[in-house]
Amino acid sequence: MKKMTLLSLLAGGVLSLFAAESVPGRVTADRLNLRFAPELKSPVALRVDKDATLQLYGIKGQWLEVGAPESLKIYVSEAYIANGKTIKAIRMQSDKSATSHCLGVLPAGSEVKLIDDRGYGWVRIAPTESIRLYTAKMYVEFDEAQLTKLEAAKAAAMPAAPAAPEAPAAVEAKPGEAAPAPAATIPAPKEDVK
Repeated sequence: MKKMTLLSLLAGGVLSLFAAESVPGRVTADRLNLRFAPELKSPVALRVDKDATLQLYGIKGQWLEVGAPESLKIYVSEAYIANGKTIKAIRMQSDKSATSHCLGVLPAGSEVKLIDDRGYGWVRIAPTESIRLYTAKMYVEFDEAQLTKLEAAKAAAMPAAPAAPEAPAAVEAKPGEAAPAPAATIPAPKEDVK
């Protein structure tokens, strides 16, 4: 029992260590767009200037996953903040509107740093560690080997996904007998379309 507890504590510590690690990158373009998703049709969250330093967390094809800079505007409903903490799970929005882009959900009890930009029941907060934005890889100078190594270490620390159940074996009919009914199969889930 003690071994199991110690191993789970160590694994949790390793995961949190890797979750916070990043690789620095320097912007080489005059003005670089940071987007909400790794695709050109995704809205621009923020623009950063040449020589700005970004914290890089991963590579997604020709895109880099970056941490949100302090200048990113994030708003939450002021009604659910008390003493610098959330009193219930709340959505982080890109503007003072429930219909603006959602940047994620803060669980109840999360500490937030308030920035005095109130209005219409909303308050601006500093970016949280969990927010990720995306930018074109070709406009950022960084150590790609170091970032790849960081990603590999994170992947190795993650528990393996459970194996998919095997399909039932086909049963052949014996001579003179009717063929057995096919085994019921569970259909694959449909894609999550929004």
